[in-house]
Order: sequence, then C-alpha cells, then structure tokens
Amino acid sequence: MDTPKKDRLQVPGLHDILRKISGTYGWDSHLAEEHAKEVFKSLLDAKTADHLVSLFVHDSVLFARLDSAAARQELSYRKEMLRQAINEKLHGEVIKAIVIQ
Repeated sequence: MDTPKKDRLQVPGLHDILRKISGTYGWDSHLAEEHAKEVFKSLLDAKTADHLVSLFVHDSVLFARLDSAAARQELSYRKEMLRQAINEKLHGEVIKAIVIQ
C-alpha cells in the first residue's frame, strides 16, 4: 500500500514570477506595446520596412513615420488590417489605432 505523499512546497516558475512582477509594477502594457512594435515590423515587406524612420506607441496608438510618400500611402490603405493582425497576434486590444506619418 502506498503511503500518502506529503504536500510539497510549490515553487513558482520563472515565467510566473516575471508575470507577477510585471503586473505589480505596471509593466504589462509597456511590454505589450514593445511587442506590438515588433509585430508591426514583421508584417511589413522589406521595401516598406526600409523606409521606416521611427516607430512608437503612445496611449495605445502606434505611430509609424516613413521617409517615402509611396510607402506612407501603401501603409495608410492597410492600417486597419495591420491593427487587427497585431491585436490578434497579441491576444488583446493592445493597439487602438495606427497613425502613418
């Protein structure tokens, strides 16, 4: 007959610890915004990505500055599709709008 196992101390994994710390200090939204920028860049073709001058997120709005009028025009047509793809990849409403400058 097996003897009952004693309750073992459950040690949280590193992932759980980091999630708790990031939530405690309010880093979750900042980390999600940084991830959103990476996803945005991954959705661009190489030619358009070459024209990307700056990329930042403020108040859930992603701002992309490009040095080519043609690249700006092409992205402006795809803004909503890009926003939806980013949010789908991040499993939440991280980006509410995209501004192409």
